[in-house]
Amino acid sequence: MLHANHSTRRLRAAPLAMALACALSGLDADRAQAMAATPTTAAAPSARYALRLESRRQRASHTAVRSHSPSPQGGTLLPVTSCLDDDDPGTLRNVLASAAEGDTVDLSALTCSTITLTQGALDSSALGEHQLYDVTLQGPGRDALTIDAGGLSEVLVVGGFSSDKGTFTANDLTIANGYYAGGVGACVEGFGGTVALNRVLVTDCHSVSSYGFLFGGAVDVNTLEMTDSTITRSEVTGTGLHSTVAGAGAYAGGDATLIRSAISDNHATAPYAQRGGYASVGGGLYVRGNLSVVDSTISGNSIEATNADQDAKGGGVYVRGIASISGSTIDGNSADGEGGGVFKAIYSVYGEPGGNNPTTKLTVVDSTISGNAAAHGGGIGSSRPLYLSNSTIANNSASDGGGGILFRLAGIEDSGGTLQLQSTLVATNSASPGATFAADLDADAALALDGANNLVMAAGAAIPLPGDTIAQDPLLLPLAFNGGPTRTQALAAGSPAIDTGNNVAALDFDQRGSGFARVSGSAADIGAFEIQQAPADILFKDGFDGTAPGVFDYAYDDGDGETNQGPPSTFDPDMLWGNYYLAQPGGDIVTKISVAFGPTFPSLANGPVTFWLLQDDDSDFDPRNAHVIASASGTPDVFNDNFFSVDLSPTWVHGGFFVGASAKLQGGQDLPARVDTNAAGDKSWFFYAPDIAATIDDLSAAPFGARMDDTTVVVLPGAFMVRASGEAAP
Repeated sequence: MLHANHSTRRLRAAPLAMALACALSGLDADRAQAMAATPTTAAAPSARYALRLESRRQRASHTAVRSHSPSPQGGTLLPVTSCLDDDDPGTLRNVLASAAEGDTVDLSALTCSTITLTQGALDSSALGEHQLYDVTLQGPGRDALTIDAGGLSEVLVVGGFSSDKGTFTANDLTIANGYYAGGVGACVEGFGGTVALNRVLVTDCHSVSSYGFLFGGAVDVNTLEMTDSTITRSEVTGTGLHSTVAGAGAYAGGDATLIRSAISDNHATAPYAQRGGYASVGGGLYVRGNLSVVDSTISGNSIEATNADQDAKGGGVYVRGIASISGSTIDGNSADGEGGGVFKAIYSVYGEPGGNNPTTKLTVVDSTISGNAAAHGGGIGSSRPLYLSNSTIANNSASDGGGGILFRLAGIEDSGGTLQLQSTLVATNSASPGATFAADLDADAALALDGANNLVMAAGAAIPLPGDTIAQDPLLLPLAFNGGPTRTQALAAGSPAIDTGNNVAALDFDQRGSGFARVSGSAADIGAFEIQQAPADILFKDGFDGTAPGVFDYAYDDGDGETNQGPPSTFDPDMLWGNYYLAQPGGDIVTKISVAFGPTFPSLANGPVTFWLLQDDDSDFDPRNAHVIASASGTPDVFNDNFFSVDLSPTWVHGGFFVGASAKLQGGQDLPARVDTNAAGDKSWFFYAPDIAATIDDLSAAPFGARMDDTTVVVLPGAFMVRASGEAAP
């Protein structure tokens, strides 16, 4: 299934009270008076709760009472057999309305790809017709089934009045295209308890309202638990004259936990950053309670307060409670105020919780915070104690300084000026000329720094650095997939961060996790990334008395290609192509990948090429169970038999390894893979997938893959012109 061109042939293959009247500025006067006249025995409800009450009133005004079959005993598996939304037996709406506590609504046998909601949100909440505290939706896979509101309503409304009772669980499905104008989450709205998302995609959710405060763009819940899930491409937009917004991706009124998950490309916009006790905070995620982020990515989110002299906080994350970030990457987020990547706030305007409650702080371990932007504190803005260990804070920017980290302490109740850095890299961050604060690290009041073995290029006078701090350029490579679940910034050869850090935290692995030792060499490297060096006990390279070459090149081609190949016209995939090699005994250090491209590879409108280095531990000449250990990106500017090269962080390979390139292509038009048909194709492989990066650590899951000597799918067999070079391991 390769489309090729040749000098003589062109081949194709087919294959979501009056005081309240003031708060809810979007309510009409009659409705506000009716709400104000309602008797109460307690304090007036919060604005967020009042919005939920209004949501219920609006739904009840146009939703007929339905009759459902009696609820069964709990713990039952209830199959959904219809993809319609007409409330007939077997439909999701009917089955959910008939479920009991603890039941699982099973959609896994459905053969349709979408359930389009035509009767409003699926409501199992305390304000719905059939409340459930504990229920599970089980789908067939998030790429296989989408519950789609079509931009007409919320998708799911769940939970009871108790903040800590019950769990609504969604597994293996996509929740999409929710829209709501009532000031709360457009795709998932949770009244209480926990919402658990496992292998779920929540996307394209839009909460747009003129109310005074809006809570959650895609998701608004009490407790949020995400595992292998993503919340993306959603927004919360306050259109009122005095609107504020919080949590475009998700708003958690309690705690939040992310494990191997992502919150990306969500956007929050409102006129005010602070108004009536509410604030515009958390472009990607707002957490009022405690936060745990493990092996996850928070990327490309933003928050903006559009009125003059208004500055929102926390482009990626805004957290009030105790926060822990480990093995994770926070990149490309922005705030027009403080904390482009992360803002750690005091617990409330009254200060810390007090009493027997632990004080709040932010801990960052084995993580990368890169490429974020704000006016102050581009990477991290904080008013509470900050503990960073073996992490990289780089390439962030702040127009008025503190591009990497900025402490805000002056005039803030219960602010905490504790900063501990251990083996952490804070460098190559930026500030505008004449900025108030230093580019990398600063504070608006005197602050003592505790720790050792750090690299900080530019710190303000408010933070004296320990004597062992390195101030040189760390020679960081761009953010890339270098193994593990998140992207990292590798160290280039000659970096002063190599072997000059510590492992006081007693970590087994660097940010990438298992297989990437935290200490590889004489000492840990500074930052989140550890160069994996060859074992010190390798005494010889080739098993004999001779010595291996000091510099090597791995190639199967002779430099003279005969054909250019690519996908057929029947689809537009992300294509990976490359060669499998065996390292010398003891391994080698790969420093460069070189690829020859066909001239029929046009303007690269779909983005640059990614160059991959994979390690295969079983050395079976099959890359389908290999895992990525390094990558880089670039845009080729030479073609035919001229090789385009990218540099890698010095990466040790041993046994079998795979070297390749990938790009998103137009089928039948783009032919990027240059092939030497005079060389054997038995060690050259190609793969097609919607997104190669999503399957790079398990190429067996790619929809299509083949070897270049398989003549059932390859018309012109041969070896790809993909090479690796470097030096022998010491």
